[in-house]
Amino acid sequence: MLLKLQEFQYKSNIGVINPLSPSTTVSQFLSRWEKIKGAQIKESTLIAEKCRLEKTLCKAYGDKAIKDITPTMLNDLFITLLSKYKNSTVHIAKVIISDFFNCARKEKLIVVNPCQDTIKIKKDSEFKTEAIQPLSIEQVKQYLKYLHELKDSSIYPYTYELIRTAIETGARKGELRGLRFSDLNEDKGTISISRTISSVKGSYTVPTTPKSKNSIRTVSVGKDLIKLLLDIEHSEPDSYIFHRIGQEKTPLSPMTANRILTKTLIASGVAPKIATTFRFHDLRHTNATILITRGVDIKTVSKRLGHSSVVITLDTYAHFIPETDKAASNLINNICSV
Repeated sequence: MLLKLQEFQYKSNIGVINPLSPSTTVSQFLSRWEKIKGAQIKESTLIAEKCRLEKTLCKAYGDKAIKDITPTMLNDLFITLLSKYKNSTVHIAKVIISDFFNCARKEKLIVVNPCQDTIKIKKDSEFKTEAIQPLSIEQVKQYLKYLHELKDSSIYPYTYELIRTAIETGARKGELRGLRFSDLNEDKGTISISRTISSVKGSYTVPTTPKSKNSIRTVSVGKDLIKLLLDIEHSEPDSYIFHRIGQEKTPLSPMTANRILTKTLIASGVAPKIATTFRFHDLRHTNATILITRGVDIKTVSKRLGHSSVVITLDTYAHFIPETDKAASNLINNICSV
């Protein structure tokens, strides 16, 4: 008892805890954190962050008073998580946990955020990122031909339309799932991208705005694609284009989209070396690399992709930009030669 009293007095003296704060537990404060963050971030982000806190911090120390959580306890948690998950996943969890304790600090439950003195977890940029593996132009043609001719009732009936739209627009999976028939303009040949669908805890879907203000965009496509999409059976303009069968108001699940892609790409045989590891996002990469290698300027590509900055586009696809150094050398050499 005396030792605990001395420990409390020591922590109070050095400002680690506020001796007047209530003994609110981690799990109890989660509700308060949710209300505060709910006024600051999108609903889909809030649900995802709360889910991470429940699976990490609350699972380990939910019944502990916030003021009793120490850097040592958090280090133990992070080390355990690192043994199970990728560093990038744990890094994200740590950022959210740190924000949780910052919120508690601002509410005067603690004086110092215990997360600030914990171990450093390397970010994604310090590790090798997953390689971009786009399809070639010939592979795209063969794959779409295969899908167009596909007569498999076990496959999603609008698979050709889904994959073609993904490749032709370069839209993100969530953006494709959020498309409604009212977003199609047949006269202008455009598709408006103004929402994305985030899925949390399996089937729970949240329509929300895209990643950044630049992600809200209008993309020009072939009018034949617009007609193809409008021909998909629907009863109302605000129905989702890519919806669950028999449920126009419910967007296609992300897992279903992934399964469709993997199953058909393997079956088509057009890209056997990458078919099993090819991600839905690689269809977006396919769009970007084809445009870039065919000479479309990087600013236009960036705008179509909805990147917040052209710098992101350059950083992601710089090695796909056609080699121009030799041409530049020849140009300046011709001018300077006597």
